[in-house]
Amino acid sequence: MANTLILYDGRQSSAERVANAIGYIIGNVRIAEIGDSPDDIAVYDGFCFIFNFYGALTAGKTKSYLLKNREGLRGKRVAFVGLGFSDSGYTKYVVDMETAVGGDLSITGMFIKDERTTSEVGYQIAKKLRAPVSVMPADMLSREVDGFISRHTTLALATGGGARIRCTPLEYLYLDGVFYIISEGGLKFSNIQDNSNVSVSIFDEYTDSTQPLSGLQMYGVAEQVAFGSSEYWQILNLRGVTPEVLEDLPVTLFVLRIVPMTYEYLNSTFANAGYDARQVLDTRFRAERWEISYASLHAAAMREQEKKEAEEAQSKITPRRAAIVTEKAVQKELAQEIRNVLDESAPRKTAEDEEREYQEMSAFIDARENSVSKDEKPVETEEDLGAAVRRMLQMENTEDVAAESGAEIEENAIPEEETD
Repeated sequence: MANTLILYDGRQSSAERVANAIGYIIGNVRIAEIGDSPDDIAVYDGFCFIFNFYGALTAGKTKSYLLKNREGLRGKRVAFVGLGFSDSGYTKYVVDMETAVGGDLSITGMFIKDERTTSEVGYQIAKKLRAPVSVMPADMLSREVDGFISRHTTLALATGGGARIRCTPLEYLYLDGVFYIISEGGLKFSNIQDNSNVSVSIFDEYTDSTQPLSGLQMYGVAEQVAFGSSEYWQILNLRGVTPEVLEDLPVTLFVLRIVPMTYEYLNSTFANAGYDARQVLDTRFRAERWEISYASLHAAAMREQEKKEAEEAQSKITPRRAAIVTEKAVQKELAQEIRNVLDESAPRKTAEDEEREYQEMSAFIDARENSVSKDEKPVETEEDLGAAVRRMLQMENTEDVAAESGAEIEENAIPEEETD
């Protein structure tokens, strides 16, 4: 397993507290003030340096240590944790320290504004520093994991829903890479309904330190198999439970499916083959779900982009269309009111008249939206609106006079103004 040396710069209590907290999370560590660092650092695979912001003296001991041990640090994993920094200020110090040792470090850098975020920072750094150094090929590791699972029959299932925490020993079936559990139910199902992420452990019984050490941890997703489904009966039949047997039981049986995402397998015999005793294996289910999640996120992003583009296009059209609609509607409304005042016997509009006016208005809006006629100025002011109303009345009066006299006039023609 990877060993990590954690060194904190200065004897401020906050730096020491953070060093200890992160050390608990990483595991397989030695923690010391940087001035008390062990001379032999070759046994460590990773290093974590923790320092406070202290003006011009910030990380002074850390920089000196990096310069002194630059050869021993080459090819090693290095993490820096800054306390009390802003993002930009912290980045500057990390870049300076990386440059001091030649820029060959595999660096992870994080800063902590207050100690309440220590656990999250520790978790992120632990994922980097705990990763195996000598990695077993995935196909070989997969066979080792399957073999270990097949040699056992019980697991410990950890579930959590808010403050409700359960860890339950259960018998399992392992089929096509998936765990199945037959259960009468229980509080664990309440947790799973709130949080389907679960952790599972399978391990050999410990007797003494001379035997090989092996144990499996798994992160996965728990799902209840639909009652009465073909999958449900397939699992029950493997345990000899038929519909007739289930009918005679006093209680209902439920089936829980656990889909593994990532395994962490500890086997001390791996060291004999030159590999780290602790290995990590991502399953095919993790890859499949990642691809599905990526496709879903991509599709959602595309829909959001299309919606945004449509809204932008609409925002360009709407003000103009609204102005045109308002202009035409006001003209017609004023004209109708004036006609009603001048002629109390004005006929009521029929359904055909309403439909015709609607079609005329739609055509008018589309024409005005696409382009404005060179000969006709858009109505923008009250004076323009009044002039447009007068023209409409003039057109309609001309049509009425022509109809009464039997004269034929061209539709929509506007008579020329008389001159003195």
